[in-house]
Amino acid sequence: MAKKKLPELKQSETAIIKRSQISMHPKNPKHHTEADIKKQLKNFRKVGYLGGIIFNKTTGNLISGHKRLQSIDLFYGNSPDKPVDYDVRVEVVEMDEKTELEQLIYLDARSTNTQQDLQLLAEILPSIDPKEAGLEDIDIQLIVAETPELEINAAQEYKDDFKAIEKPYEERKEAIKELKKQIKDETFRQQGTPYITLSFDSYENKAQFLETLGYDSEQTIIKGEEFFERVNG
Repeated sequence: MAKKKLPELKQSETAIIKRSQISMHPKNPKHHTEADIKKQLKNFRKVGYLGGIIFNKTTGNLISGHKRLQSIDLFYGNSPDKPVDYDVRVEVVEMDEKTELEQLIYLDARSTNTQQDLQLLAEILPSIDPKEAGLEDIDIQLIVAETPELEINAAQEYKDDFKAIEKPYEERKEAIKELKKQIKDETFRQQGTPYITLSFDSYENKAQFLETLGYDSEQTIIKGEEFFERVNG
């Protein structure tokens, strides 16, 4: 009996490269505190570096493993003022910038122990497919609510609430729902919500609407100012 041929799964390439070849991603939405980095380093000293740094050869950026690399920097004493160029094992991939951004978010989309920069995520959102980035509706709604006006008027009030959402995902989702409601109420009170929702009777009607206006039929987020220019252009 002939042996069944297994499908081929694309995999990253493990390589040893120089630290100087790697750039921290400028749009990484995860914030790692000094305490987080030292805690990771403590674990490295105990069991060693076990991998997990993903490097995009196309751009030279990290896609995942920022805290790990910062911890290794600390181990070797590498800093902008006193650079130390050491060897580091990475998983090498080749991706375009859009895919890189999506994977940057996707690989950490369900993280519960690190605070996300929602303002930065809001800036990234129009450039990616949220589904490909692993974002659910509850995540998107919270990100969309994060506007410059909200940052000034309301976000500071909820700073501790954002920080407090460090729980298992189901608990986190409930906490986000409650926080979103608070932010929505605050936004209505101060300036009105900065987004609207369109609904259609069927997927086909939605797809026809988007395609008629030159959008992808799977698109779920459209910048209002861009939409206004398109229909009035």
